[in-house]
Amino acid sequence: MRSRPLMYFIGIEQGDSLLRGIHHATSIVIHHDKTKNYYGHVLVKRGWPNSSLRPWSDMLKSGMTVDEVVHEMLTIEIEYWTLVLDSLSTD
Repeated sequence: MRSRPLMYFIGIEQGDSLLRGIHHATSIVIHHDKTKNYYGHVLVKRGWPNSSLRPWSDMLKSGMTVDEVVHEMLTIEIEYWTLVLDSLSTD
């Protein structure tokens, strides 16, 4: 995905839908109670607000281009899944 993000991310909304779909699909085997705070932790660590809304509009308002927002979305996902995998390997 990272080498050709616009193949999967036609726009920010479509990319968000893809990522949310991945989260929902994996929630079948990875219990949300264990990992629910990881995403918010990554957002705050990267300087974005942790709220019920994703920070994509904040990124655009800060002057980022769509390509930069897509890159940041993928970076956040990679950091999130790194935390998830680390937590699963310690169980």
